[in-house]
Amino acid sequence: MDVLTDDRNRNELLRHSGTILEKRANIAIWGLILVIMVSVGRIQEIIPALVALKLGKVSFGLAIVLYFVSPKQSEIKFFSTSQIKYIVALFLLGLVSTPFSFWPGQSFNFMVFLFSYSLVLFFLLIKVATTNSDLKIIVWGGGISIVLHGLKALMSGVERASAGGGSYDPNDLAFVLVLFLPLFYFSMKNERGMPRLFMASFLIISLAAIMATQSRGGFLGLLAVLLGIAICEKINIVKMVFGSGVLLLVFLIISPTGYVDRMSTMLSPEQDYNRTESGGRIEIWKRGIQLMMENPVLGVGPAAFEVAEATKHTDVVTGISGKWSVAHNSFVQIGTELGIPGLVLFIMILVLSIRSLRRLRRELPEDSELRWLVNALEVSFYGYIV
Repeated sequence: MDVLTDDRNRNELLRHSGTILEKRANIAIWGLILVIMVSVGRIQEIIPALVALKLGKVSFGLAIVLYFVSPKQSEIKFFSTSQIKYIVALFLLGLVSTPFSFWPGQSFNFMVFLFSYSLVLFFLLIKVATTNSDLKIIVWGGGISIVLHGLKALMSGVERASAGGGSYDPNDLAFVLVLFLPLFYFSMKNERGMPRLFMASFLIISLAAIMATQSRGGFLGLLAVLLGIAICEKINIVKMVFGSGVLLLVFLIISPTGYVDRMSTMLSPEQDYNRTESGGRIEIWKRGIQLMMENPVLGVGPAAFEVAEATKHTDVVTGISGKWSVAHNSFVQIGTELGIPGLVLFIMILVLSIRSLRRLRRELPEDSELRWLVNALEVSFYGYIV
């Protein structure tokens, strides 16, 4: 979807918004959808019988084959997108950093078997997703997968709901649901009939599942997304205050047991281990920043934050060192693992994408088929950052 967020492609996109966007989707889009449902939607974790099929490799292989055998519709070059240049720069920086990593083997595996797959996904998005129909299919494919995770979490019956035993713990699940919320909302407004009803149901399920995870980060991300939607919809201050009151009332009525108490700990430092314990997130971030300052050029190595942080961590109560902790913060993690250059590249990707989306939204005609997606992506970026 970086096609939508690059300054160089903006004029071309505006020029073709009434023509190329109406062309029929080619067969390559179905390979891309499978990749998204597997790599983002993690559909194989919802249906355990699919795990044995090695869908990760199968989906990427199939998508590449379909790309080469289907008619080429996109004239946009891979490196014409500014954000892609920075992503590739991050990849190259990671490769250079790997031999000097705190855990070279882990860094090598991450770069070869995970980061490289992300580059392929970006390539397919730019070269295959060329029509409004393609973009809608992508939202539906990824959205259905994520909503199924939400439904599974709601039926789990545990205090902090998650899809259980897979890639998405409660915080991760809340995170991806928050990112899809704007896509569901603006797609719902753009659709008619049954598709609109389905998107409305996706929206409700997502909201319920976010609350069921009891993720405080998810709650803050949700607030950011709701505010972003209100701004995009140009809701005046009176309606915004009234709507906020209604939403708060609904939250209080339907929120799971203990939800309000858990959210309130963010306002009570003495109740939050993240602010008081050496294994809490504040101290983890401090140690991460210390590691970044000690390794400012190449960082501690890709995917090596946990082992590097363990060298700085000694529990003040037990005196035991070597507890491996995840960063719980993308900015701290990337800055620690890839140094200051990596952090700058990451921030530039975010800034350029938001800036380009806002400019594109201003320049698109009011009746453009792309406006819903531009609005949704911009708001999703705000949720992602929070």
